[in-house]
Amino acid sequence: MMLSRCTDQREQRLLRQGRGWFHVAAMGHEALAAVGLLMREGDLLAGYYRDRPIALGRGVQLEELAHAFHANALSSSGGRQMPSHFSDRSLGLFSPSSAIASSLLPACGLAWGLQLDGGSGLVVATVGDAGTRQGDFFEAINLAIEWRLPLLVLVEDNGLGISTRTDQSNPLQLGVLNRSLWPSIDAWDGEAVVDAVSTAMAAIRSGDGPRFLWCRVERLADHTSNDDQKIYRPAAELEGLRERDPLPLFRARLERSGELGPGDYERIEAQWDERVRMAYDMAAERSGAPRRPLECGLERHQDSVPPLPHHSWPSTMRLADGVNRILALCLQTCPEAVLFGEDVEDPLGGVFRLTRGLSTAHPGRVRNAPLAESTIVGVAVGLAAQGKRPIFELQFIDYIVPGLQHIANHLASLSWRSQGEWTAPVVFYAPCGAYLPAGGLWHSQSFASLLAQFPGLQIAVPANAADAVGLFWTALHSRLPSVILLPKHLFWRSQPFPAQPEPVPFGSARICRAGEDITIVTWGNGVELVSEALDNLPAPVSAELIDLRSVAPLDTATLLVSLRRTRRLLVVQEEIGTCSVGQTILGELVAALPPEHLLMAPRLLSRLPLPIGFHPDLEAAVLPSRQDVADAITALLVVPASAAIIPSQDGAAPALEPAENLIPVCVPVLGEGLRQATLRSLLCAPGSPVRRDQVIAELETDKALLAVEAPADGELVRWTAVEGETVDLHAALAYIRPDVTAALAGAAPTGPMAKVPARPAELTSPGGLPWPSFAAIRRVIAAAARRQLPWTPLAARVRDSRPTLTAMVAWALARTLATSTLRQELSDALQQADASLKDAADGLESQPEDHDDLRQAAAMAAVTDPDLGVAVTSAGGQLNTAVLRQASALPLGEFMAAYRQAVALARRGEHQSLARVAWIVSSLGPSGPDGAVAVVVPPAFGTLFVSLRAGELSLWLSFDHRWITGERALQLLDGVAASLVELRQSLEGAPP
Repeated sequence: MMLSRCTDQREQRLLRQGRGWFHVAAMGHEALAAVGLLMREGDLLAGYYRDRPIALGRGVQLEELAHAFHANALSSSGGRQMPSHFSDRSLGLFSPSSAIASSLLPACGLAWGLQLDGGSGLVVATVGDAGTRQGDFFEAINLAIEWRLPLLVLVEDNGLGISTRTDQSNPLQLGVLNRSLWPSIDAWDGEAVVDAVSTAMAAIRSGDGPRFLWCRVERLADHTSNDDQKIYRPAAELEGLRERDPLPLFRARLERSGELGPGDYERIEAQWDERVRMAYDMAAERSGAPRRPLECGLERHQDSVPPLPHHSWPSTMRLADGVNRILALCLQTCPEAVLFGEDVEDPLGGVFRLTRGLSTAHPGRVRNAPLAESTIVGVAVGLAAQGKRPIFELQFIDYIVPGLQHIANHLASLSWRSQGEWTAPVVFYAPCGAYLPAGGLWHSQSFASLLAQFPGLQIAVPANAADAVGLFWTALHSRLPSVILLPKHLFWRSQPFPAQPEPVPFGSARICRAGEDITIVTWGNGVELVSEALDNLPAPVSAELIDLRSVAPLDTATLLVSLRRTRRLLVVQEEIGTCSVGQTILGELVAALPPEHLLMAPRLLSRLPLPIGFHPDLEAAVLPSRQDVADAITALLVVPASAAIIPSQDGAAPALEPAENLIPVCVPVLGEGLRQATLRSLLCAPGSPVRRDQVIAELETDKALLAVEAPADGELVRWTAVEGETVDLHAALAYIRPDVTAALAGAAPTGPMAKVPARPAELTSPGGLPWPSFAAIRRVIAAAARRQLPWTPLAARVRDSRPTLTAMVAWALARTLATSTLRQELSDALQQADASLKDAADGLESQPEDHDDLRQAAAMAAVTDPDLGVAVTSAGGQLNTAVLRQASALPLGEFMAAYRQAVALARRGEHQSLARVAWIVSSLGPSGPDGAVAVVVPPAFGTLFVSLRAGELSLWLSFDHRWITGERALQLLDGVAASLVELRQSLEGAPP
């Protein structure tokens, strides 16, 4: 009791000193420590956030409280839980949620598991008085009484729900509860707690079923550290609380009995206070911060799934029959498996007959549930945490909403918040979906996207019996909770079935049919829908149809392989599009590919954002149909690969115009967050010949003046805006008719672009750069070129020596620069530009700093062994440059040593970021440079971006086009690639 009070007071002091974030006190509840002391080995506690005294009585150490308060790595949750959420499997403390009353139904599941095991173990469940108005409170009490569960429920009644009085609104006072089952005790009296709890526990252990106690306590502190109860509790009331403070009352009892002498209490209190202070100070100083958020994510366990046992499987099977067979097999092979759900027992065997015969074959292990989805989900959490393998049915997924309480607050996060100490490997399954007339609003939902919002769940939607069998078997042997949604429209459709089915991993898509022209992704009912649409197209289409099977996790790797080949994407789902799985697929796939890769904008075909009506016509009107799928496929295939999408100016759908007729000149990327610009000047008249890369207009934003370049040689046909007009990002400013050779004959560019050679076609065609040019920064004419090459992991012994990929690329660049003629060409071009700048009034905006940039660039170009820079992010997130001096002159060993030293200096925040270097190497990680505005800041010549993704290495060179031609840029990349391959071969071929 005193330890609990001292830790509360220490945490309050630390908060006043600015050395903590949050505190929830148990002051006034200390006498309930007797509950923890009376629990035995094998007993379990499903508590709530005021159970500090019970946890200490059960054996939680002082150090754990200190680590939990500081949310550091040594706490039971590793900093993932708030303080006072005590979890320790070895002590039987089930990880609690902050949601009030949410531990009561999991407590019933824990108690059911103990009941199935036999023995004398019991579960203690606690709840505050305000939580007794929750539906879960009544569902738990009903189930405990009906099943005679070994459960002790304690209501800790301090009379308040934050500031709301509960003395006239709790179910005991209202007469809702049977007072004969709910003895009330003054729980500020430690002896009264011992007497009542020990009597109740003895009755439970003897098999008399659950017991309930209404424990009156006082809340002596604020609700939490974010509250001030003086606002809503009169001073006289707060003063009177001292009469029911458990510690002075217990002290007086001990002094009357002679067990405490004069000054003993103060001496013991001082000793505990000092011990607590030292423990909290040590926890703050020694234990360290929790892992970074991305390092403590939801680990996807590599579960060891055994093969399915040999069984007499038919050659064809319906989905519903497959579910029935695999459920029987799970019960036969796994003694811990328990099946629970509404109407699952014989003679009905489920409303869809999915469980027929199972309760007859396994009495006691297949059990009917009440019509209470919160009970079904909550009990499953506790039963699984206790060690059983629950396979629980939800009669229709439409009715999952009451159970979301436990999916959100327990099931999805239990393993994560307890660092794997508590797990809940539940298998939930439910019929789902529409395309079955007369379902209406309440029997036609899918909810895959809703459930995917809770990280920690595995979610699958099989479209045939073989996949259902394989997914159920994998889920049974997984350490993660699984939800299997069964499209009821497909229940009675017979399909081929393998002689020996195999486990199906979550996150593994299935290619239903191969194709080359378009990738179609769907799942559940969509598989049949798309298959029928493809079979009934007027002309055959080479479509790759992929059944996702699992929506969490997603098999994006399989989808990307297909999309890289077909370059067209259609996603079909029966849910609405907003915040859906389909939108996630589009977002992830498009983000993973270069913007110019797709031949057409991907399309998502979804249900209309309307409820599903009861009449079949109302249902059909909102769901994707076979004709909708066929129309979408046709629309994606009818436009040839050379077509361009011309954005409209009035917000209507974009019009399509063949690329051989007109090419749009679009508003380029304007800068982060900018969506509009002002058209300041038009530099060409309609009918004028233009050359690729020629500046034809200027835009102005509140940040910069940007040049707009022509994407191709040709004739400027028309402008779509006038000077002074506001234009939107990516809108078409003009159209060019390409390949007008006669019009361009003899034409010469004028103005600042006069000396810039034309960019090679490879750099500006589809598959290279997008049409809009990069934004200009201080006269830089930014251009880019890319080379890609396959790149498998280095041999293990090479990886151990840690030559990072960025370091290898930097070495290859240094080698290439040392052997190329580019350096002298750069020097010559810069000297000529400097001279022309002084002479030409229409040159490069002759300002004093322009001359300085040119002179510095010319000096760098003339250096025999140029310096290299490597972009490095420091610990504080600032971007620094690690400088390698005279990089081209260093042999390999010295180069790598210099590289490591330079990077270490940059990460410590050394001033190298101020250095001016000619070339910079930067790694963009797995996201890649696609779509980024790669900027070159003068006087640098170029930045070489490195990206490794899916076994493919991309070298993306962003360079200043005033001084480097596209041809030279590609030659430089070829040299880097060759040097990189040569370096790899030498590393892997070297003796160990």
